[in-house]
Amino acid sequence: MGFFSRLFGVGDDPGDIAEIADDVERYADRFDNADDAENAALARGYAERIRKAKTVSDAKALRSEFMALVDRSENSRDRDYDRTSTVRDDRYSDDS
Repeated sequence: MGFFSRLFGVGDDPGDIAEIADDVERYADRFDNADDAENAALARGYAERIRKAKTVSDAKALRSEFMALVDRSENSRDRDYDRTSTVRDDRYSDDS
């Protein structure tokens, strides 16, 4: 494959796109195992969109978009936990 073919995505290997989709599909399985149906459905939707991508670069862009959404979701869940956590740490209390 020549330089311009790679540059413009002509002749992209469908196997590469399938591998990217499979990677995102594995996230769906992990979310299912964690009883997180919402993110599992999100991952499956992105995996389906990735499988329909015309080029590897399109597939990678979709995977990046998915990862950003999942990362944002995980961070907000951590903040919610921190806000509702009842654990107290009195080691550094001013009440000596």
